[in-house]
Amino acid sequence: MILRYIGVILGLALIVTLGCSGDDETIVGPADTTPPADILNLTASDPSGSTVTLVWTASGDDGVLARADHYEIKYSISPITEDNWSAATTVADPPYPSVVGYPDTCIVSGLSPVTTYYFAVKVADEADNWSGISNVVSATTLLAGSWSVYTESNSGLPSDMVRDIAATGYGRFFATNAGLAHLNGLTWTIFDTANSYIPGDDLTCLAVDGTGMLWIGTSSAGLSRFNGATFTNYSSDSTSLLSNSINSIAVSPDNEIWVGTTGGIFHQVDTGWVNYNTSNTSGGLNSNIIGSLAFDSAGYLWIGYNYGGASRFDGVNFEDFNAGDGFTSGGVISILPTAGRVWFGTEQGAFSYDGSDWSVLNTSNSELTSDVIFSIAVDLAGHRWFATNDGVFRYDGAAWTHYTTVNSLLPDNVVNMVKTDAYGTIWIGTEGGAAAFDD
Repeated sequence: MILRYIGVILGLALIVTLGCSGDDETIVGPADTTPPADILNLTASDPSGSTVTLVWTASGDDGVLARADHYEIKYSISPITEDNWSAATTVADPPYPSVVGYPDTCIVSGLSPVTTYYFAVKVADEADNWSGISNVVSATTLLAGSWSVYTESNSGLPSDMVRDIAATGYGRFFATNAGLAHLNGLTWTIFDTANSYIPGDDLTCLAVDGTGMLWIGTSSAGLSRFNGATFTNYSSDSTSLLSNSINSIAVSPDNEIWVGTTGGIFHQVDTGWVNYNTSNTSGGLNSNIIGSLAFDSAGYLWIGYNYGGASRFDGVNFEDFNAGDGFTSGGVISILPTAGRVWFGTEQGAFSYDGSDWSVLNTSNSELTSDVIFSIAVDLAGHRWFATNDGVFRYDGAAWTHYTTVNSLLPDNVVNMVKTDAYGTIWIGTEGGAAAFDD
């Protein structure tokens, strides 16, 4: 019995001795020397003017097992290698590694616009064992600015072909070749011939009068006025508006409606519509096919023809301008009166008239890459914007900026129209959708 007690005591002593030595040493397992596996599927996408999104699949702790401890993400304007890894810029606050096989994402911000960057990732475990460099990827940032893009695939637009955009007190409207789209906050409503009394689905132009009414032009079904609830239609079938092909709508300073058609100009009066055409205006219209109408601040009506220059109408007399005056001999697509100068978008460049002299901006004397100017706008800073069939251009009087589908989020390079609103936002309608741009 005594021997049994002695054995138990010796055994307990041995356990205590092994568990805690006099030097406070602890017996541990072998050291962790296995690094995480390399990231092999890093991608860089969705560039903006200052950001790029990186996505990859989490590897692991010991090779492809367990969960890694942290990432180091680097970027540089030169391809990244082991030799220059330390010199590359480190991304602050990278994401915590996910479980093996799950995706991880990092939005790299603070980048410079229109710059190509290279990106790579390393993975570490809790013992600070590091993987090798991931596959190196690159992306080019876009021109600076914030974009909102609306297409059939991401919005309520019935068609990507956007010909005009207008804002009223009850929302923003988009004229498309498949009906009228109304955006109010985040809610889209479509008005077409199947669900409303709009006269046609192939829309050409929009205008807002002084009472907030929206006027809508169609390619072959006449004109309509919309008050937010009902449509009032005007066509050759029911009114004295003798042409159903509407190219332009202008609102005079005294809130009268003037319409440019393929049958001349129509002016709405109390008794109906008064028509001005080549037959009834002595020394007046150059052509019955009106491409554009606009009123300047003095109340003059400017008229652009699909072919044959432009005219100015003071309510009594027409004054014509053509190639002999230094103006275009081709078609006038759009007109924008501004303070001290009237701008004309034509097939031969952007012409302007200051009351005595003509000037032109085209591919021969500017950075424009197309002479076909569909629309012109001036923003709150006085910068001029030109919608062309090769993207949209901004000119600040000294430098040009060319926005395309390659260097921006412009949805299509064929730009039908450009406008600026009271808040300074640039609205753009293209053959591939609409966009709102803030610099």
